[in-house]
Amino acid sequence: MPRLATIYLRLIAVLGLAAWVGAIAWYAPWDHFGTRILASGLVPTAAILLGLTVLSTLSPVPTRGGGHLSVGIAPLFAAIVFPLPPWMVMTLAALGTIDQRIPGRQIPWNQFLFNRGQFTLSFGIPSIVVTAIAGGAPPSATSMIVAALLIYLLNTGLMSMAIGLIRNVSVFAAARAALWSNALTWVGLPLIGILIARLLHAPRFTDQLVVFLLYGPLLIYRASIQ
Repeated sequence: MPRLATIYLRLIAVLGLAAWVGAIAWYAPWDHFGTRILASGLVPTAAILLGLTVLSTLSPVPTRGGGHLSVGIAPLFAAIVFPLPPWMVMTLAALGTIDQRIPGRQIPWNQFLFNRGQFTLSFGIPSIVVTAIAGGAPPSATSMIVAALLIYLLNTGLMSMAIGLIRNVSVFAAARAALWSNALTWVGLPLIGILIARLLHAPRFTDQLVVFLLYGPLLIYRASIQ
C-alpha cells in the first residue's frame, strides 16, 4: 500500500476516535446516567438500532468503485433523527458497522480502523449539526435533509480519497463511480431511517421491536443493489 494511503487511513482512524472521545467528554453521560439516559429510554432504543445496524452491515456488497456498500445507513440515520445523543450515534456507527470480514485476514487492519473512523465522522458530525439546529427538539425536515447531505458528502468524500490513494487512481473518478453506483441509496435509505425513528417512538418497548420487520425490505434493497 502506498505510504500516503497508509498515513491517510490512520489519520481518519485517529480523527474518528478523537471525535468520539470529545463527544463523550462534552455530553458527560456519567453525570446524568439515571435521569437523562435510563429514564428517557435511550438505552433500549440504542440497543435496537445497534442490532438493526449489525444485521444491515454484516455482509457488505462490493461496488465497482472499489468500496463496499451496505444498508446500514437506514438505522444509523434513524439514530440521528430519533434523536440519540451524538456520542451514542458515533458508538453505533463505529461498532455496528463491523462486518464479517476478519481484520488482518480478509481486510487489512489499516482499512478496518479507517472504516471505524470514517463511519464515526460521517454520522457523528451530522448528528452534532442536527443537535445544534434542533436544540433538543425533534429534528425538522430541513435539518434531516442537511444531515442526509452531510452524511453523503462525508462518506463519499472520505471513501473516495481512500480508494484513490490505495489504488492510485483519480479521487474524482472514485467519487464519480460512487455517485453513479450509490445515488439511489442516499435517497431511499434515509427515508427508511425516518420510518424507523418514528416507529421507535412507540410507548412500549415491545411495540418498538416492530422495526425489525423492516429488515425484510432492507434485505430486498440490498439484493437489488447486488
